[in-house]
Amino acid sequence: MKYEPGKVELKALTLINHKGETIDIRPTTPEINIFNNINLAGTTVECVLIDGTGLVNSFPICGDELLVAEFKTPDMTSTEKSEKKVFETIGYVFKITNIHARKRDDPRSETFVLKGVSIEIINNVTKSINKSYTNLTIDKIVKSIHNNVIKPYIHPIMQIEKLPNNDLVTQTKTLGEKSYVFPGIDPFDVINKLADEAEIDPSIDISSGNNFKYFQNNRGWHFTTIDLLLKEESKDEFVLADANIPIEEYDSSQKIKTLEIEEMPNQVDNILNGLYNQIVETIDPITKQYTVDKFNYSKNRNKFTHTDNDKFGLLSKNSSYNSEFDTGKSIYNISNIGNNYSNLEYIKPGSEGDIPGDYQLKNPRTVHKNIKYKSTFKNSFNIKMIINIPGNTNLEVGDIIEIILPEASEDKSDMRRTDKGFGKRYLITSVRHVLTATESGRDFFTSLRIERNNYGFNLEPVSWM
Repeated sequence: MKYEPGKVELKALTLINHKGETIDIRPTTPEINIFNNINLAGTTVECVLIDGTGLVNSFPICGDELLVAEFKTPDMTSTEKSEKKVFETIGYVFKITNIHARKRDDPRSETFVLKGVSIEIINNVTKSINKSYTNLTIDKIVKSIHNNVIKPYIHPIMQIEKLPNNDLVTQTKTLGEKSYVFPGIDPFDVINKLADEAEIDPSIDISSGNNFKYFQNNRGWHFTTIDLLLKEESKDEFVLADANIPIEEYDSSQKIKTLEIEEMPNQVDNILNGLYNQIVETIDPITKQYTVDKFNYSKNRNKFTHTDNDKFGLLSKNSSYNSEFDTGKSIYNISNIGNNYSNLEYIKPGSEGDIPGDYQLKNPRTVHKNIKYKSTFKNSFNIKMIINIPGNTNLEVGDIIEIILPEASEDKSDMRRTDKGFGKRYLITSVRHVLTATESGRDFFTSLRIERNNYGFNLEPVSWM
């Protein structure tokens, strides 16, 4: 097949009702949106249907259906490089949740939107964690919750051997055994709480950012850190160029259709979020000890990973925010400050003696150790863009891509130079695949939200003379 940018092979779009009956809704679906986000567990879908057969009542559609979607970008042969680029096939099984925006402009037909979510989202809202986890590393607790609570799905009348992309395929090793008791909490909330407190094992990474995320993409589920994602090789490269300026080294799948600069660093917001200066106050409720710890961006930013593997940051060398200051963000938290509770005569750690003690004293929580790095690192992603590219089923949330942006100029020679301030490497934090029906088939584009946490060049002091 000759590659045409923006085209798609929609292999399946099948609706399965509560009786196990199936119907192919491709002919009546002019638009499909599939969306996932690194900050939102699970995947969502919206399908626009134009129906003239009373499908809602005859099938019927009552919010208890499954939707099977499978599609891919057609493979391409690059004439310039004489090589073939192979695209992956994306497959999902969604649980339909509701009919939205139902309207009748014509008495003989109606238009509505079918909304659905991945099965794991349904499991999250229909189940809760009512148990304790004792003497386990956080990554093992997450694995247990995922495999036993979030992943399983049994259809009442159909046999579904395996759902696509619902395995936990990335499980980054964490440091230290912990003990927790969860009294009826939603699984996603439990995992997000664990992610906030998790520390990465030093044998895997020495970054102090430790910003763990639990998210789904088409490859499966992942429990890993943003630091590790930033250290991956880029999956592809994209260019924004004027139509009159040929860029021979890039093929048609790498051309950015539109670009929106969504966010740039805001100094007031960064101060309020504690990016440049932060105070962490901690109380140990057992020993009644109190400590104050400070974070200063200029002094400590090398403790976490930046999008580019260099020393460029978000402040210039002569910035007025380089020194510690009294204002900014203060964090107050409860944590073990570092004492070994087993040395205290009035404390009985878990499993010692005939009478059970408190396992959280045996494996105390030390959330204060990295909270200043975690919080700052999370808020450091100040450069955000949305780019639309020809439909691409190879890119997923959590991938790194490189983009080439020209200098904003009317001079064509300047447009051949890249805008160094934006840098090249970006983390994909959300993906939206949009498939629309046309007279010639289906058009397909992919919308990516991409982010980075440092400028693309060193911020030299401004000279006023």
